[in-house]
Amino acid sequence: CLALFPAKGSVGDFPQSYTRQQTSAKDPYALLTKAREVYKKDTRQAIVLIEEALLAALKQNNIPAQGESYQLLGDINAHLKQPDLAAANYQKALSLFRKTGNRAKTLELLKLSGKAYEDAEDYTNALANYQAFLKEWETPAARSSKLKVEKTQSAQAPVSSSVKASKKPALNEAEEVRLAMSAIYAKQKNFDLSVQNLMEVAEDAEVATSPEKDLIVNDKLGDVYKEQNE
Repeated sequence: CLALFPAKGSVGDFPQSYTRQQTSAKDPYALLTKAREVYKKDTRQAIVLIEEALLAALKQNNIPAQGESYQLLGDINAHLKQPDLAAANYQKALSLFRKTGNRAKTLELLKLSGKAYEDAEDYTNALANYQAFLKEWETPAARSSKLKVEKTQSAQAPVSSSVKASKKPALNEAEEVRLAMSAIYAKQKNFDLSVQNLMEVAEDAEVATSPEKDLIVNDKLGDVYKEQNE
């Protein structure tokens, strides 16, 4: 049995008598799909499925499937409010996807890792992952790869025209990361760097042409200045 969770008493510490679900599927992705479907209702079953998927991926030397296995474990940890374990599993997934050169997944996992570390109040590692995300984001190949993934996801989940008309434009991922970094610096009372990250967002051409985005940034700036003067 693989030690998928480093801490005893965590989600992976279930009774040995628990019956492993029997399945003839040897495809790790099929196992992971099933695990995603059930983990919010039956965490134990999901862990068994992920373990089987990871064992199959290891046997097949399928590095992307190994990465997906650890990422899903991280998602489960995050869902169960175990940010330290989530960060550990996201980092394992990140290491695997970096081996494959998958820059879209690298971006995704750097952001997930940063959020997990932030939730665990490990701000040093949170900032390190967010900064690595921004560095990777500026790579043309990474941006192109990420945009392809976003377009595919958008096509798979179309939004009605009425929703499109009423929904405010979302910040892009780099802008979201900048806001997260600003919030961390504000918690650390490093208001100069907090404001600097907000100004980086404000100076983005996309934000400058979007009143909704500009309002978000101005609200954040107001919060930082208010906290600084308290």
